Amino acid sequence: MQKIQCPSCQKVTEETSKFKPFCSKRCREADLLGWLNGEYVISRPITEEDLENPQIDVRDREQVLQNLFSVGQIDPYSNLED
Repeated sequence: MQKIQCPSCQKVTEETSKFKPFCSKRCREADLLGWLNGEYVISRPITEEDLENPQIDVRDREQVLQNLFSVGQIDPYSNLED
């Protein structure tokens, strides 16, 4: 099996990890929080090609958001009007 390096903690892990390219759920969610907190930005405009070839499975994004909701790090009702 091929090994890959986790972009968050630099740990070497199996390419078949269910959290690929991250080594764990923690690293995957830490990366997402970096995006949500504005620590990362997209350096160029998004093109049609970018939208046709997503790097992250939609189901993974949904699971991460559900996990963040469940631990209270994100309020799912924060965008609702009173």
